Amino acid sequence: MHPLDLVRSSFDNWSDAELGALSVAMRVARQACVESKPEAYSGEDLYELARLCSLGQQWGAANTIALQYIASGAEAHRTQAYILSMNSLMRAGDTIAAIWSARLFLYQRKSEKLV
Repeated sequence: MHPLDLVRSSFDNWSDAELGALSVAMRVARQACVESKPEAYSGEDLYELARLCSLGQQWGAANTIALQYIASGAEAHRTQAYILSMNSLMRAGDTIAAIWSARLFLYQRKSEKLV
């Protein structure tokens, strides 16, 4: 038997209902991201907004909001915010910026361990 995550890793294994639900979720997330005002969010809510924009495939907004979360100094989802930023940059086709973001993340992690 295959674990559920292995079976679900290919959209070929998803039912029409599941694909339809994903499509609706992406459309709703896209609209919510477009209508959001990131300056009204902080902390955990700001990070969750970045995730919402990512689900809606609003790569520019997802990256910008993830970077705002990182710049806020919040630590709870810092690593995930960097990953979200890098993913958004890659999806937007800016590989060089994604690489620089990864380097910055690794440099900051190394600096933290030296302190």
